[in-house]
Amino acid sequence: IAFALDYLRWTQVVPMLFAWTFLVLMVAALLLANFQDQSFALLERAITAWERWFGPIEPAPPADGSATETGADGNGVLRFGDEDLVPLVVRGWALLALAGWILGMARELLFGPRKRWSLRAKLWMAGVPAAICSGLMLAAWSFGGNTFHGPFLGWLAMFLGLPFAVWIVSAWSLSVGHVLDIAIQRLHGGGSVALGSEAERETP
Repeated sequence: IAFALDYLRWTQVVPMLFAWTFLVLMVAALLLANFQDQSFALLERAITAWERWFGPIEPAPPADGSATETGADGNGVLRFGDEDLVPLVVRGWALLALAGWILGMARELLFGPRKRWSLRAKLWMAGVPAAICSGLMLAAWSFGGNTFHGPFLGWLAMFLGLPFAVWIVSAWSLSVGHVLDIAIQRLHGGGSVALGSEAERETP
């Protein structure tokens, strides 16, 4: 039962990882577009260092010269419908949760039980990077080289709303995972752990 609950806990972590990946990529794209000179200079140095250590980035062309994508139609365009996308998302969700579950067990076997944080501390740890993302997007609006069309209040709502939405997803994932973690500890004989209490941080 404890193993099943631990896997269920990881299934709640995956949506949070997806949400943060989307937000970080969006902030990175916004900064890249608004600070092009600095961004391109940094990218050029990174590409130069990568190619010096690992070789050229561009893949070699196929030997037969063909470039047809598997699953493409006659025009070489890939088409996906709901019947293709939903099973792919569900399968990816399950596999990512399984990978996290296995890595989590391996980590505990190698380094011992992980430190238990209170739910309040977990929510603060999710809130701080969300606030940083809002600040970076506001900095891109204030100091970037591109012009943002439309009223400032609309942009402000997006700059504050998107990180807040990601924090809401994180709060749900962390809260459900926290409750499941308490249940797992009780199944292992760890005793009662109060939500957000000091006793949780002292649980071995």
